[in-house]
Amino acid sequence: MLRTIFVILLLCSISHAELVFEGTVWSAPTRLSSWSETWMINDTLWETYQSVRDDDLHLLRQNFNHSRYLTVILYFPTFLASEAHVGNKGIDRLADIIDHFHTAGTQIILFFGRPDFDDAGCSSCYADIVHDPSSRASFMQNMRRVLQDPRVQGHIDAVSVYWMGASHYCTSDMCTQDEIGNLTAALTDLIHQDAQVPHLVHVDGPFWEACQGDCTDLNVNGYSPQSLSEGDGVLGESWTQGTLKGGVNKLLQDSNFSPLNITLICDVPNCYSNKSNKECSTGSVEGDISTWFQWHKELGLRSWAVWNFVDGPIGGANDYGDVETDGSGLTRKGRVYSSYATPGPRPPPPPPPYPQRDWGWTDALTPLRSCNETKTWRELVPLVESGEACTGGLGAKLVPGLFEVWLCFQDHPCARDLQTLALAPHTGGDYSMCFVFNEQRKSWVPWQNGSKQRLCSQAPPSPPPSPPPSSPPSPGANPDSTPTNFLHSASESSPPPLDGTPPPLAP
Repeated sequence: MLRTIFVILLLCSISHAELVFEGTVWSAPTRLSSWSETWMINDTLWETYQSVRDDDLHLLRQNFNHSRYLTVILYFPTFLASEAHVGNKGIDRLADIIDHFHTAGTQIILFFGRPDFDDAGCSSCYADIVHDPSSRASFMQNMRRVLQDPRVQGHIDAVSVYWMGASHYCTSDMCTQDEIGNLTAALTDLIHQDAQVPHLVHVDGPFWEACQGDCTDLNVNGYSPQSLSEGDGVLGESWTQGTLKGGVNKLLQDSNFSPLNITLICDVPNCYSNKSNKECSTGSVEGDISTWFQWHKELGLRSWAVWNFVDGPIGGANDYGDVETDGSGLTRKGRVYSSYATPGPRPPPPPPPYPQRDWGWTDALTPLRSCNETKTWRELVPLVESGEACTGGLGAKLVPGLFEVWLCFQDHPCARDLQTLALAPHTGGDYSMCFVFNEQRKSWVPWQNGSKQRLCSQAPPSPPPSPPPSSPPSPGANPDSTPTNFLHSASESSPPPLDGTPPPLAP
């Protein structure tokens, strides 16, 4: 009963928020020298990702015409979360990728792959999460490790798990509708509990191809409208296949989904490329995509995505990529999709360059990048008044229009976590943490932890008279000077609030 209520509330909230996705399946960056699902735990390939990710983000925005609903379906082989075989490396690097897309304002659907691989992740190390309780428990534990990570929570918008319909554990009708319904319900419960986001049940193109003739029964190895209804929506791969409209209509007819709960992924290949042996269904990639979107419109669907961002290493066939493997630009297919996206406001121009080392962002402090602070100015006021936090202007370190204000907490959970995990030096019981405010992204950026700053300890805060609401903000004092309360005077810096409303100037 509680689960039913939760699903109803969740679906209502999705509808109210008009959760719409327009984006791509992202499994790897451009310019990789080799191609592997495990690229992110390869240090050489990871360095390539770090060097190209900003350029790739620009290409992603270009691919979708700077869509206001820009979405990344972030593919993650689930066995990379195995503590026994990978340690924390897989999750740490996934969290870094999530942070990069989230900070850029991109919606994220976290797509767990390889559910039929065990923790070892080798090509012959299979696991049956449908029938074997031990395999299911191990797989769900890896999911839980990811979804419970504080660097992931609150930064993703939905979760999906690659279907078992093509696994040898389910083909030839070895999985029943009840078994898939049971698995789907278990995954939905886990996702609701640990991530508080919708579960979009994944199906591949063969699901729609089962809708032949009058389509009286739509069931592919246990995947049916009834078993899919144990989730919150559907993430369905498809292409220009004649059974697509009938299959989606049958799903809508026999499930509790509406068109708003279904996100179709367009799997049209680069069928014009000399490197690819893929063929176009209509004779051209433009015709395939146009036909697919016409059906999408006739079905009343709203969300859509593409398979995929890039599909191979430099020089590879790139059968489905919207972006050239060398990162030089969009493929012909990628340029077509941009005309179907919902254009949104263009991102601000990049900030002027600034020396990172001036802020202490060195390799030794890389773990600090995982720290985050999301409190609004309205929420920070009582903390500053009570002495739990302090703030001031950056003075000589100020970068106009980018970094102007600092904020320090006497005791911050991230400082405690980093020291507990030995990811930052111990500071003798000092768990202070400082951030600077990014004026362009309207977010807090971690600066330093521990006793090195001690900005809050230089003077006790005192609640002073409030400035008039019309007082213009301006940059404040040098960080080495006495800390000040942003209620203090009209000369203190007051950056825009995170929630879009003016901060209260008086208690």
